[in-house]
Amino acid sequence: MSDVIHIPRALEREKQARLHAEKLLEDKSRELYERNRKLRKYNQALKRK
Repeated sequence: MSDVIHIPRALEREKQARLHAEKLLEDKSRELYERNRKLRKYNQALKRK
């Protein structure tokens, strides 16, 4: 019976871990996108010289 009590807590921890992972992925994806955008801009500037 005590296992049944722990399931909601385990599910909540799993949900929070998933949400944290999704936010981390979103943040890192945005950061990578911005870095690539800047690199493309710098690359174009170098090609013009």
